[in-house]
Amino acid sequence: MRVVYIIALAVAVTTAHPLWAQEQQTELQQTSPAEQGQPAAAPPTVVQPLAPPPPPPTVSPDPVVFKRTPVIDGKIEPGEWDVHFKFDYGEIHAATYINWDDKNLYVASRTSAPTDLLVILDGNGDGWFHGSDNYEFVARRGIGGESPTLSVSRYESHGAPESDGAPLAAAKAEAFTMKSSCSESSCIYEIAIPVASAVGLSLQPGKKIGITIAVGVGDGDVQWIPSAPLGEVRPAELASVKSSASAPIKIAVKMLDDRLAPGEDLVAKISIKNEGDDASNADTIVVGGEGKTAKLLGSQLVRLEGIQPKRKFSFTFRTPIPGSAQPGSAALGSEVRVDGQCIASSLISFDIVPPHEVRLDLGSQTVKSGEYHRVAVIVKNNMRKDCHGSVTLSLPKGWQFRRSDGTRQFHIRQQDSEQAVVFHVKPPDKAEGRTPVLAEVQAGKAAYSVSGVLDIE
Repeated sequence: MRVVYIIALAVAVTTAHPLWAQEQQTELQQTSPAEQGQPAAAPPTVVQPLAPPPPPPTVSPDPVVFKRTPVIDGKIEPGEWDVHFKFDYGEIHAATYINWDDKNLYVASRTSAPTDLLVILDGNGDGWFHGSDNYEFVARRGIGGESPTLSVSRYESHGAPESDGAPLAAAKAEAFTMKSSCSESSCIYEIAIPVASAVGLSLQPGKKIGITIAVGVGDGDVQWIPSAPLGEVRPAELASVKSSASAPIKIAVKMLDDRLAPGEDLVAKISIKNEGDDASNADTIVVGGEGKTAKLLGSQLVRLEGIQPKRKFSFTFRTPIPGSAQPGSAALGSEVRVDGQCIASSLISFDIVPPHEVRLDLGSQTVKSGEYHRVAVIVKNNMRKDCHGSVTLSLPKGWQFRRSDGTRQFHIRQQDSEQAVVFHVKPPDKAEGRTPVLAEVQAGKAAYSVSGVLDIE
């Protein structure tokens, strides 16, 4: 109460004695900097607090990983990849991608600014602390003009509550391929994870893996979107077929053969069924290569006059695989449309394989001087029709063939079968050192060659 009284009194005194207030003002005026020839003080600068960064976006990764082979070249072409998730964060537009084939798991990202890429992989999908199939891949942007880098660590744990990663030695890390292209307005990473080099990883339709893909934004301590604590992976399923449809329409595609060589025909049966109680007004079916495969395959448009309830419409689609087709997994797409709008779709993967495969079996690769040694050339036929041709083995002058002039015939009658064409060869007496071996194969109109080296004791 005393404090309140004193304040009130001071106010009263000031009000009651204007002369005292005037004297105080005069004294202030007499001692002002302006009167003394000094510049007046500048008004204080008001510092506005920085706005907090926006919260990171929520992403919804596609849990289905489709079988398709992209080209790992640091470029992402339209229709080459399948999207895993996309997001916008401030001025950054980002997309991640994932695919697989029989040899590799593929991961990529594309952003509108320099970023990093993180991949956490549980190859068996059995949890981070089970086994030795756990890997961390980190692609970092280059600094000061340096090229982007890829680091690979393997985490091995057998029920332990924690696991420390062991960075792979350079020789082993080189088996994992990364290609990139980065600038101030674009950043692309493409990574191939080979089955042959990733312990515990196997790839086939229906296989479940654990994977987290994250994009690192910002400088210094990057922010991962989505957040990616080590060992926390999302389940994903490998698939060679993807379909979607608005009830009650169902679409099914069955291929005669899902392994095709250039020159063979792709044949597929397309079936559309109306499982509803009312007629469907579906008016068009379109079938053809999907994504980059659209440039390789023919396409077909089928006109419909609707589909009656509980009825099915089927037809056969056929198109040749051109000779320019490269080996890998590609996709055939089918759509059912109403007035141009898709109401049902299907994607089915198939493999393009070389017509034939050739390899050289030199046995122990060590030959004893003056003794015969077995050399085999294995030819595999990947085509539906039988295959016949010849194999010619070339060796330096002085080598002898037993019961052969260096050329043998072969005939393979079944698809996916192989035949070993065997030669027995003997080096000259007192020969030593390394000897080159060349095998030339003529299979129909196709020609192949494979080479190796024999060591003579």
